[in-house]
Amino acid sequence: MLNRHFSFSINTLKCFSISYLALPIILFFIFWLKPIYGVIFISLFAFSFWKYFQNECKSLKIDIKFGQIIGLIFIVGIWVFISGAGGWGFQSPDLSKHSSIYKDVIENSFPISYLYQGKTIYLSAYLAYYIPIPIMLGGFSWEIMMFFVAIWTLIGALIGIIWFCILVNSFSPKWIIFFILIGGIDFAGFIFSNGLSEAFNQLFHNFYEFQPFWASQTDPKMLLVFRGNTHSLFWGPQHALPCWIATGLFFYEWFYEKSIKNSPIYLILLPFWSPFILLGLAPFILFEILKNSVKKYLTFQNLILIPVFLVLVWFVNSVPVNNLEKGLIFYKPGRLLDYLSEIKTYSFFIFMEVGIWAILVYFIFKKAQNHKYINLLLGVFLILMLVPLYKLGKWNDFVQRVSMPALYILWILVVLAWQKTKSIYMKVIFSVLIIISSWDSLYHILFSLKVTHYQIKYTAIPKENITNFVETSEKEKWPIEQSFAPDSALFFRYMTKQNKE
Repeated sequence: MLNRHFSFSINTLKCFSISYLALPIILFFIFWLKPIYGVIFISLFAFSFWKYFQNECKSLKIDIKFGQIIGLIFIVGIWVFISGAGGWGFQSPDLSKHSSIYKDVIENSFPISYLYQGKTIYLSAYLAYYIPIPIMLGGFSWEIMMFFVAIWTLIGALIGIIWFCILVNSFSPKWIIFFILIGGIDFAGFIFSNGLSEAFNQLFHNFYEFQPFWASQTDPKMLLVFRGNTHSLFWGPQHALPCWIATGLFFYEWFYEKSIKNSPIYLILLPFWSPFILLGLAPFILFEILKNSVKKYLTFQNLILIPVFLVLVWFVNSVPVNNLEKGLIFYKPGRLLDYLSEIKTYSFFIFMEVGIWAILVYFIFKKAQNHKYINLLLGVFLILMLVPLYKLGKWNDFVQRVSMPALYILWILVVLAWQKTKSIYMKVIFSVLIIISSWDSLYHILFSLKVTHYQIKYTAIPKENITNFVETSEKEKWPIEQSFAPDSALFFRYMTKQNKE
């Protein structure tokens, strides 16, 4: 039974991927916008969706053993059900924000507004991850609804990892575990800041007391931090899920089907999920567009999506960014030595987080004379060098999120290099680096299990104890301006069902 094969087409996976990304946007158009606008935008998207699959040729069939399907669901299921999603497992401070939004979506009319310091403000965070389950299942008990939030998260993670497995040509459990554990060499941040002896002391004697990421260990003003996949899922599924799905789909169309002509059908949805993910994909998109004729992409199917894209960007842009912390990471110290110290910190960060992987992968592909992958690797490395030079937000959301698509592609290249090399020495080096780089992921996995007494159980805050999103933001000291639009925002004045009188 376990050796029997199950087949599905790439087009089927594309349909599931785009539908997953589109569902929250359709609900947004129905419940937030004035009916006339909702009908127009849904019609435009539906027509383009239909044309997308009408234009798709007969696609490749993927064969997977039933045993591999069971292994995939089992491994990813455990991962998701200890991630905090839907109240299961360790609840990171950011998940209190999620619970507040779920409750506000259930209990309020749309668009959701609050009275803050005598003024009306509107919820305008990245809503895509949060609204489908509360809208569709909000009439059920809190526990049942939150269970399906976890299922919603699981479906997104499965789609993203299935794309990853297709792109590395293997559904082996080891590559699923690789995806879950992989990250940069974050342990180097401890060594850089505290020295080797103290770093190992912290690792072995105070493992749960020190969160293993760069921002807490190096210059706090620079906020240098890339996230591993587990950290991203546990703290920011609203960014991780669209990244894995859209990047996997885009990379497949770009690198294997040799055409992104129809990619706007899903790329235009990303601002509503996370505009940072679209920014992270932008260099790859622009490269391919500039390499080909721009006219190639000016199809009717794509042009009618422009209004849909603009209205989503307009909604997201309702949040003012003038008061957010932003600027170059080199914060103009008064002395030259301080400036040189910043460059040293940045260089060490880039080398340990990306450079080590890039060097190994480069030499393997160079030996194999695979110039296609070498060029891609150099592009990914350049992007990951440039992204950290700019910061935006209190916790530098820009660097954390914009880097995610390039990191997803880097991990694909790491696996392909492993598969390509026959050198036992290279495989040993890769294995050591993977073990070291898994610290951040293992920290979160083990900490979640410790908190729940090594059981997978529901630990969400009871609904009656959850405050609204404004109160939660104030309690957790999150910047209000990052998630709320003012009453003066034109989008809410002209586009939504409820307007200020």
